[in-house]
Amino acid sequence: LCALSGNILGQEIPSRLRTSFTGNPVAGTRVGFQYDPQGGPLESKQAITGIVYMFNDYTWETGDIELVKHDNLWYGYFNIPRNCAFMAIKFVPEDLNDQGVADNNDDQGFMWMTLDQNRLPLPGGNLAWAMFRKPQLGQGVTGYFQQYEGIMDEAVEMWTYKELEMFPQNMPKMFNYFMAMVKLRSGEQFPETAQKFVTEFLKDPRLGEQQYMWARDIYRFQLQDKEKADSIEQVILTRWPQG
Repeated sequence: LCALSGNILGQEIPSRLRTSFTGNPVAGTRVGFQYDPQGGPLESKQAITGIVYMFNDYTWETGDIELVKHDNLWYGYFNIPRNCAFMAIKFVPEDLNDQGVADNNDDQGFMWMTLDQNRLPLPGGNLAWAMFRKPQLGQGVTGYFQQYEGIMDEAVEMWTYKELEMFPQNMPKMFNYFMAMVKLRSGEQFPETAQKFVTEFLKDPRLGEQQYMWARDIYRFQLQDKEKADSIEQVILTRWPQG
């Protein structure tokens, strides 16, 4: 505890959380946290834990921070996975009877894009920064925010295209998120725009079963085109008969 408290010199967001890093954390490293519940929703709680939401290789995953109390402050460590491009933390009481009570920095979020060992963004970071902060899209983490309205639609588009600009080879991993942004931004033009994007996407020889399932579901549920959805379903059954 003494070593951790002595190393919490970094970011303060704004006053209840201090970190052992300054700015963006580095993926693949062990980071420390000092959490002060005073003035927040967990001030009177006897046992607190941290939930970590991560975007690892274009997939949302969760982890835990075990916290230890010392002089009314809570301390904990977390090992950031090497493929983690984004992380957010929410503090919650351990008592199951207190479900629904949480500290997410007054709905502003405790969240960071991570960097690699060369201090460069990881694949997925820009995309997660867009999706997580636009909860209405349903492509981030359910239940993290309470009343947060999200970033502007234009910002979602900007960060999504920034991701694609930096990592164009990863379109097969991010297509479902990309199409959520397209639907958000294209409005009444979505049916026509979506068909163009899906048609072009299906030309990529690197696609796997999941990518074809995304395309099928867009035709079936969003474009209401049963014929094309069934056609893609036949391709899936032919190429991946065992699922």
